[in-house]
Amino acid sequence: MMLSKKTIVILPRHSTSWAEMLPIAQRIRDTDQLHSLIVLANDYTAARKHILETEQLPFVDLYSEIATRMSATAGVAAWLLAHIKDRVENSPRFANWLPVAMLRMIELRRQLGVERDIFRNFLHSCQAKAVLLPGDRELSPVPSMLRACRDEHVPTLIAATNLPYSGGLEVTRLNDPGHQSELHRGAPLLSVLAAWLHPKQTLRSSYGRLLFSPGWRTFALALENMLPEQPWIQGGGLSDFILQHNRSKLMEYLRQGLSDSKVVGIGDVTLDPLHRNLFRKEALRKELSGRYGIADGRPLVVMAVPNEAEHDLCDWPTHLQRQESFWSKIARHDATVLLSLHPKSERKNYQALADRCGFHFADERLHDILPAADLFVCSCSTTCLWAKLCAVPVLNMDYLGLRLDYFREPCGVFEVYTPDECAAVLPIALAYTRSPQMLDLRQQAARIAQDTIFDGKAMDRLMRFVELLASGEPVSGPLIPEAWRTKDASQHPTGKLLHPHYG
Repeated sequence: MMLSKKTIVILPRHSTSWAEMLPIAQRIRDTDQLHSLIVLANDYTAARKHILETEQLPFVDLYSEIATRMSATAGVAAWLLAHIKDRVENSPRFANWLPVAMLRMIELRRQLGVERDIFRNFLHSCQAKAVLLPGDRELSPVPSMLRACRDEHVPTLIAATNLPYSGGLEVTRLNDPGHQSELHRGAPLLSVLAAWLHPKQTLRSSYGRLLFSPGWRTFALALENMLPEQPWIQGGGLSDFILQHNRSKLMEYLRQGLSDSKVVGIGDVTLDPLHRNLFRKEALRKELSGRYGIADGRPLVVMAVPNEAEHDLCDWPTHLQRQESFWSKIARHDATVLLSLHPKSERKNYQALADRCGFHFADERLHDILPAADLFVCSCSTTCLWAKLCAVPVLNMDYLGLRLDYFREPCGVFEVYTPDECAAVLPIALAYTRSPQMLDLRQQAARIAQDTIFDGKAMDRLMRFVELLASGEPVSGPLIPEAWRTKDASQHPTGKLLHPHYG
């Protein structure tokens, strides 16, 4: 370890945060003052240590130590759960049955305690100056790391910016009865009690009063002093700071209870390459034309492949059948379709469907192809904002019926709910970039850019903020662009930030 540099710990948890946080680690590696150290603390990240070795990114494998300690301290609860593991995984009702839920609560408390002790020793030994995390909610290893950071007085920053909206969070909780909190809806007893004792963990929705975490998990976190105060928004937990890049989204977070003292408006580092590619749109189009055989005048459609099955919102047959019902409508048109997979998705699961429709899988990242597109197709993806910033028309397949304002705009966004509606809208959507309405779409994109920190310099600002955290100087928020404090849209939101050492 390079002791002359200040250590910044990075804690990815899953595929999305891995994709977002590795570029941050790579950039920190190139600085003069900072040293990044990636913590592998679960099976997903530990299985990818070879990637870090190839990239020559420093890391520490704490997962092995956690697994060893868990094995050494296992008791009756662990033994019982091991023998009913398959039934717990395949039967949500059984998994939330009171005796099983109590066992799960006991085991989670033990896991959180083991992780917290290991993380505390680690933070102390490496003299960490700050920890970057993907969130501050309920899933391991995040709560225990946040608690350890509080114990060791190490500042924390939610460095991921691809944060889900509350409507999407509601839908992901419908298949598990543990998230219900009302007896007449079949809620488990522990969830009913958790909702009564911790009302801020619930949310009134069109699906009833939902509990963010099942009762057994809520109680385990509460007993270990790791329960986020407002879990329905990132930043509502034990984190010290959270990155924000869009004024409208920030206003919604503040409305839901985010403390403005946590806000750091530096932009979204994942938008930096999108910004660069937007200024080479024609060259990018030529590159893609040669690679994928796009004929002159033929529309280019980029699709963010929906991933309900990967997120356990439905089974695979249902998911693939639903996708085919929409994709087949697009396949009838003379267009080149590039499929961009979510980090959680695997090409093999969609290959047969793509072959039937004549679609191509993009080898490039979404930000390397989207600016060249004539149409962006998604299903309530947060990357819809990317298309709006690039003045690319959007076809949003809202077959789950979320009907969220987040995806709507006065022009250039087509919201469809059924395959027949998709078929009816497609001729207009595919021709949009060659229509007189494109002038309105470009003006709309400029307005959205004024609401979003979109200048290709988010990573530079992030590095300055992390250096500020590492310096040990007192830092207080909100650190936001001056334009965000006004209603004057003529001020670009990448103006000077309100901190004397940051701007």
